[in-house]
Amino acid sequence: MPLLYVYTVLKVNLFNLGNSQILWISLWAEQLRPIKPAAILHPSVIERFMLLGVSHYGIRAPYRPENLRTHEKVIQFYSS
Repeated sequence: MPLLYVYTVLKVNLFNLGNSQILWISLWAEQLRPIKPAAILHPSVIERFMLLGVSHYGIRAPYRPENLRTHEKVIQFYSS
């Protein structure tokens, strides 16, 4: 099986840890963790929603995780 094919089919991550490198291959697709609409949220989560923006991978944007879209305590922060 060609390496290019393996790379495109599987998610491959290479971590550089000083002099050693670790190759990690995910055999499953990434997905959001389901959150129940009435689940308890830590107060800091609500605070993050109220901020104009939070830093995420070097980009500043409103905090709107897709898996919290239907949560009863933060649903008002999402546009329809």
